[in-house]
Amino acid sequence: MNTIQEENSCVTGEYKDIVLSRLESFIRENGFVKNNIINLFQSLDINKELQDYINNNNISLKELSDVVSDVKNYMLSLSLVLQKYQWKQKPQKINEMDTSINIILKNNLSFIENFIENKRKKFYDTITDIIKRNNIMELREFMQKNDISLSDLSTESYDLLVYAIENNISDDIIRLILSHYPTLNYYFFDNEEGTEVEKSPLSSAIAEDNFKLADLLIQNKADINYKLFFNDIIKNLTINKLLDDKNLKYILNKGFHIKYVNLESSLIYELIKASYPSYFIEIVFKHFIFDNDFILNFLHYYKNKERLSHRQLSHIIKKEKSKISIKDRWYNTAIEFGALDAIDIFIEYDIRKEDAILNLIKKKIE
Repeated sequence: MNTIQEENSCVTGEYKDIVLSRLESFIRENGFVKNNIINLFQSLDINKELQDYINNNNISLKELSDVVSDVKNYMLSLSLVLQKYQWKQKPQKINEMDTSINIILKNNLSFIENFIENKRKKFYDTITDIIKRNNIMELREFMQKNDISLSDLSTESYDLLVYAIENNISDDIIRLILSHYPTLNYYFFDNEEGTEVEKSPLSSAIAEDNFKLADLLIQNKADINYKLFFNDIIKNLTINKLLDDKNLKYILNKGFHIKYVNLESSLIYELIKASYPSYFIEIVFKHFIFDNDFILNFLHYYKNKERLSHRQLSHIIKKEKSKISIKDRWYNTAIEFGALDAIDIFIEYDIRKEDAILNLIKKKIE
C-alpha cells in the first residue's frame, strides 16, 4: 500500500508526521486499535484498503461509525495544530501541507462515510423486509450475525422505529426496536411525494390514531411537548393535514403546554390557515379555559357557602379567560380566510373591550 508520505516527498514531512502521529494516538486512546485502522486514513487506494480491512478484521458498522465520528472530532483540532506550527513555515508550505492533510483525511473520510451509509441502507432494507413478515426470531438472528443496534439504522431521511409504527408491525417487534433507542425525542425528515415531513415516533403514532402505542412511547419517556424542527406536535400535524379531533384531544389530555397555544404564530394560526373547522379551535380553548380545576374551585365556593360579588365573579372569569391571549394576527388571519366562526370564538374569549375588538376587525375589513 502506498501512503501519502511515500507519494508526496516534495512536501515537508514535519507537520504531516505530527498530524498522523496525533491521529493514531487519538484513535488508540478511544479504543479503536484493530490492526492499524490508521492506515484507512492514509491510504491512496481507499476502496481496496477499506474492503480488505473490513473483511480481514470483522469490524462492525457501529465500530466503523464510531471511528469516523472520532476522526471528525479530531479534524476540528487540526487547525490548532496548524496554527502552532505556522510560524515555522512559509505560507506556500502551509498550503501544501494543508492540501496533503486534506487528501489523507477529508477524501478518505468522505469515502468511508459513503460506504457506511450504503451499508446502513442495505441493512435497513433487509430488516424492513424481515419485520414486514413479523418474524422476530429472524430479526434477532440477523441483528446478532451482523452486530447491529437497530438505532444505528436511523438517519436524517429514514427511521426504523417510525417505519414500524406506520406499517402496523407487531407490538413485540416494536418493543424490541424501542429497547435499542437511547431516546425517543428526536425527529427526521421523511420525503413523501417530494415533500419533506418532520416525523418523530410519537407524532407518527398519534397521526395514525394509535393511542395504545402512543401511550407506550410516552411510558418510555417520549415527550408530548418535544418540538419537531421548530413546531410543536399539534402544529406539526396541522401543517401536514394529519390532525383530527381525536388525536387533538389525546395530545391535550397528555399534558400539552399552553405556552405553545399563546404564541402569535401558534397552532391556532395554523388551524385557520389550513382551513380546519372552527370547532378544533374551540376544543383547544375549552381544554384550557373553564377546565376541571376552574369547576372544582366553584364547587368549593358552593360547598363552603361562600358568596361572590358580581365584581369578584367578573374578575375570576376574566382571569380564567386570560389564560389564552387572543392575538390580533389571529383575527386578521381569520378575516383573510373567511373563518367567521373562528372570529366568534375569539370574541367570546377575548378579555379586551368590545369596542377595541370591533375597531380591530373593522380596520382589517376596510
